Amino acid sequence: MSRARRPRAILSGLVAASLLILTLGSPAGAETLRPTPAAAPHDYEKLWHDGCFGFAPDTKPHPGCVFGDTTSTYKVVIVGDSHTSDFFPAFNKIAKARHWKLYTYVKADCPFIDLPIRNAADMSNYPQCTEWNNYVLARLKRLQPDLTITIPFRWIFPLDASQGSPTATGAAIGRMLAQISGQKVVIVDSPFSNRNVPSCVAAHGADACAIPRSQVLSGGINVREHQAAEVSGGFYINLTPQFCPTWPCRVVTNGILEFRDNHHLTATYTASLTPIVDAALQSVLH
Repeated sequence: MSRARRPRAILSGLVAASLLILTLGSPAGAETLRPTPAAAPHDYEKLWHDGCFGFAPDTKPHPGCVFGDTTSTYKVVIVGDSHTSDFFPAFNKIAKARHWKLYTYVKADCPFIDLPIRNAADMSNYPQCTEWNNYVLARLKRLQPDLTITIPFRWIFPLDASQGSPTATGAAIGRMLAQISGQKVVIVDSPFSNRNVPSCVAAHGADACAIPRSQVLSGGINVREHQAAEVSGGFYINLTPQFCPTWPCRVVTNGILEFRDNHHLTATYTASLTPIVDAALQSVLH
């Protein structure tokens, strides 16, 4: 059986024993969190502040976004929308420790996909995403990375609605990845809540804001990433059991508030995930 038909999931046993779960059950206790609910909406990863995060009007990435061990010859790329960008703190720490040269090509509401899509933020046509992806694909063909990683946001809206199923959008992501050299890894989207998590925690405490299983697993996650990994000949990683070792899914771990809104993670939290993400990557790459 080919590697393309053997996407691998990282299950709860991988590193769950290393996690100590702390949830705060009162609004008063929320002020002891890192970041606090008031600070969480502004707890962005570095890429948002140095020009390395593409916004809706952008059609080309900034050329100087190279991190990790910039002297290394082992080239790693993260590509996709803001959910890939969310994990930059972990990816950058891993790249430094493992001597990877890390390139970033991330843009708001723009998964690495070969279909024309709508901007999920306002449902407008999004030709800037198509132009961005075509430019990035050409650049990656020249770069020839050793490893490419993506984490697609679960809500993807092709202009042709008949192509909007998780299987179809996953295949479209896989087709893009398949055109690039090296290994590919597709990581399952992080949890999604119907509520603004920092606001909820400030008002009600973390326990009351835990996310139901139906919301965490909404939007075709697992199916989309499995398909993308299979079509690209890459690997699949599911960190959902690490985010949600029990149901409903916690929003605070070890005193760290995980979310800056209803579906983006705080930079503080993703930095804390470095050992988990590293272990997951090493389990499929070696």
